[in-house]
Formats: sequence, structure tokens, C-alpha cells
Amino acid sequence: MENELAALSNELATAVEQAGRTVVAVNARPRFASSGVLWRPGIVVTAEHAIRRREEIGITLPDGRRTTATLAGRDAGDIVAAMEAFRNGQKPATVMDRIAKGFTAEEVQAIAAWYAAQR
Repeated sequence: MENELAALSNELATAVEQAGRTVVAVNARPRFASSGVLWRPGIVVTAEHAIRRREEIGITLPDGRRTTATLAGRDAGDIVAAMEAFRNGQKPATVMDRIAKGFTAEEVQAIAAWYAAQR
């Protein structure tokens, strides 16, 4: 049993070391950073909630070097899904639920397409 636990521990350590080579810090909101993943050279993927500003997005690379990033867009399907979730009460909100209810499906599609096209 001890050898199995040691083997598992070593495998986990290797997996964490490998994954750590692609994890970055994304500085695009006040007070603290979020994580992102180096998807491919020049592309970092992060969660929607990690982005609170479009300019001055800082990236801290795994080796500690710092660089800047440009927001390349948001996924239109995710925006439509979020608006639907606000509209039908599945996503908690203070005002967005009321805003989402004010748009037709066609308007939501247009909004999502506009945000997705922002480069």
C-alpha cells in the first residue's frame, strides 16, 4: 500500500509540474489576479468573470516574466446562455435579470455577436 501511495504522489507531482507550465496570472480586475491557461503561443484563455477591463490587461507568465494582453473577444454562445439564465432566473442578479428580460431573442443575438467581435 505504501508503494502505491508513493507512486500516486509522484504521478500527481508530475501532473502538477506539467500543468504549472501553462498557468498564468491574469490581471484584468481590481485588487487581485485570476488564473488563465496558455492555450497556444500568444493565446491565454480565462474565465469571463476574470475580465473587468479591456485595457491594461497584465499577464504574469509561469517563469515570472510580465507582459500585456489584448482582449480578443468573448464567445457569443456563452453570452446568449448568460442572458437566458438571467432572463429565466437561473443566474442570480441584482439588475441584470430585469435588463435581460427587456431584450428580444434577436436583440440578445445581436448583442452577443457584437461582444464576440470585439478585438
